[in-house]
Amino acid sequence: MFSSSQEAALQKRHYIIGTAGHVDHGKTALVGALTGMDTDRLAEEKRRGLSIELGFAYCDTGDGNTAAFIDVPGHERFIRAMLSGVAGIDLALFCVAADDGVMPQTREHLDILHLLGVTRAVFVITKTDIATAGRVAEVRAQIRALTGGTRLDGASIVEVSVHKGEGIEALKARLSDECAAAPVRGSSGPLRLPVDRVFSVKGHGAVVTCTVVSGGLKVGDELSLFAAGDRQPRALRVRGIESHNKKAEAVVAGQRAALNLSGLSHKEIPRGAVLVSSEFSGRAVTKLDCVVDLPPSHKFTLKDRGRLKLYHQASHRDVTFQIKGGAGAAKAASSAGGPGRLYGRLHIAPALLALRGDLFILRDPSIGRTVGGGRVLMAYPSQSLTPALKGLELEALACGALVPHITRMVRRSGYLLQGADLAAILNMEAPELAALIKGSGTLGFFKDNIVVSGDLRRVEEAILEVVGSYHAAAPAEPGIRAEKIGAGGVKEAIGDGPAIAVVEGLLKDGLTGDMAERGLLERSGPFLALPTHRAELSGPDKELDSALMAFFSAGMRSARMVDLLELPFDSKDIERGLSAIVERGDAVKLKDRVYLGGAALAGARASVVALIRERGSVKVADMRDRLGCGRRLAIEILEYFDKERITLRKGDERVLR
Repeated sequence: MFSSSQEAALQKRHYIIGTAGHVDHGKTALVGALTGMDTDRLAEEKRRGLSIELGFAYCDTGDGNTAAFIDVPGHERFIRAMLSGVAGIDLALFCVAADDGVMPQTREHLDILHLLGVTRAVFVITKTDIATAGRVAEVRAQIRALTGGTRLDGASIVEVSVHKGEGIEALKARLSDECAAAPVRGSSGPLRLPVDRVFSVKGHGAVVTCTVVSGGLKVGDELSLFAAGDRQPRALRVRGIESHNKKAEAVVAGQRAALNLSGLSHKEIPRGAVLVSSEFSGRAVTKLDCVVDLPPSHKFTLKDRGRLKLYHQASHRDVTFQIKGGAGAAKAASSAGGPGRLYGRLHIAPALLALRGDLFILRDPSIGRTVGGGRVLMAYPSQSLTPALKGLELEALACGALVPHITRMVRRSGYLLQGADLAAILNMEAPELAALIKGSGTLGFFKDNIVVSGDLRRVEEAILEVVGSYHAAAPAEPGIRAEKIGAGGVKEAIGDGPAIAVVEGLLKDGLTGDMAERGLLERSGPFLALPTHRAELSGPDKELDSALMAFFSAGMRSARMVDLLELPFDSKDIERGLSAIVERGDAVKLKDRVYLGGAALAGARASVVALIRERGSVKVADMRDRLGCGRRLAIEILEYFDKERITLRKGDERVLR
C-alpha cells in the first residue's frame, strides 16, 4: 500500500491524548503549557473562556515520537464535541480543579471514558496554587473514590499549577511513560476517518480534520464519503495530507490528519461524515445488535424501545433501543447488585456506517445524561440479513461465537451473502474471514457466496436423486439436460431444508457443472448423468435406433423425413426415435424435416471456419467442393450456420461473425 519511504516515515509512533473534565477546570490552559499551543480557535471561545469546539495541539514525547492533544469542551451543552474527541484516544488527560473538586461533568466524563473502553489516563489536579495542601489531598481522595471499580481505577494523579509552572515537567514525564506503555496500533482493517471539522482554504478547497480510526491512506488515494441521508457514498480524492502540523505523504491508524480533498466542496461534507477507501464494500445500516453497559456512577433503568441519542465516533443519530428480554431485563440490569449490562437491537435513523466491534455512547435527551455505552456485535446492511431478535444468543456473540450467528444470516439471506460483504459486516480482512469459514466445520464457500455446508450437501444429494429418477424413467436416454434440472424439482426432492432461493442460487451459479468437475456427475454434451448410468436400448427400440443411425453414420449425407418414413416402423415411433437421437447429439436438425449426423456437422463447421480464415470468405461452390456434397446440402449447412451466428451472409459469400 505504501512506498518504502512512506513506510519508514510511518515507523514513528503517534499518540492521541484526549482531555476530559468539568468546564473551567483548566484543560485548555494545561494543554497550552504542555505544547506551547493555544487550542481555543474560535472568537467566541476566547471571549467566553471555555472550549466549544474540539481544539488540537501537538508536541514531541521526548523519545522521537509525537503526541496529538484533543482538547474537548467540558460544558454539558457541548457533550457531542466531547464524545467526538475522546473516541479512539490512547490516553486521557483528566483535569479536576483543586478548588471545585469532583463536579457533575467530572462524573459524566469518567462514565464516558469507562464505557468507551479507555484504560489509560493521567488525572491532573489543576489550580493547586489557589488551594491548600489539605484541599488538594481531599480532591486526590475524591478522584480515588470516583475511579474505584472503573477501568481507570488506580490511574496516576499529578498535581500542577499552570499559573506558577509547577508540576508541568513531572506531568510531561508521566505522559511520556503512559504513551510508551500504550498498545501499538496497526494499519490493518478497513480505512475509516470520521470527520470532526470541515473548512475551506483559499486556493486549495475543502479540508477536513479527522482521526485515522483504522487502516491507512496516502496522497492520491480515492475515497468514498458516507454522510447521513446519502443513499450512495460520494467519491473524493486526497490532494494533500498534514499530520501534526507537518506535510505528510501518508498516515495510519492512530494519527490525527488534515486532508485536502477534491471532488466536493467543503459545504458538501458534513461534520460527522465518514471517509473510507473507494474499495470498501460495507454499507450504512439502520439496525445493529449490541451489548450495552450502564454507567458505573448511576445505573439508569432504560425503557424497552425507548428513544435515545447515539454517539458514534464523530456522528450522532436518533435511535430506538429494543432490549432483549424487554422491561424485565432492563429492571434487573439496573437493580442493586444487578449485572449492569443489557443486550438488544438499535434501530437507527438515518443510516449509520458502524462495524462490528465499534464502541458508542447512549444519552437520554429528556434528562440530558449518559445512560449507557455499548459495543456493536453485528451490523445488518439489509433486512434480508437481519434475523429476528428473539432467540438470538447475543451473549455468546459478545464472547466471539460468530459461526452460529453467521449461519442464521446465511440461511436468512437465501444465498445472497457474498464473502466480500460478510468480511465488511464482520470488520475482517479477507484472509481472516477465509480462516474463520474454513475452521467453522459448518460453513463454506461456493463461488463467491457463503453457504451452510450441510445445506450444500443436501442440495447436491437432491440433484443426484433427480438425475437418478430421470434415468429410471428413461433408461434409453444418455442423461438429463442440465437446464431441465429445475429448482422446484430439486426442492421437492429435499423436502424440509434449504429454502428455494438457496437452490435457485446454487443452480444459477453452476452447481451441476461443479458436480461434474468433481466426478459426482458425468457430462456428455448437453446431458448430465450419474457415473454409473449406461443408456440401454432393447428390442424394437434398439432395432429402430440402429436403422436411424445408419442414415447419420453415412458421412456427409442428409436424412430427410420423407426417406426416414420409408423405414419399416410406425411413423410415431420413427419420430420418437429421431427425437432421442437429436437429444443425445448424434443428429442435428438443419431445418424442418431435414437432419444431418452430429459428427458430420461438426466436421463441416471446422471446414467452413478454416476455409474462411484461409480465404476471407466462402461461396456455396467452395463449401460443396470442400465437403464433397451436393449443392443443396451445402446451402442447407451454410444457412444453418447463419442461423447459429457462426457465419454471416454478404451477397453470395459468407464470412465469420
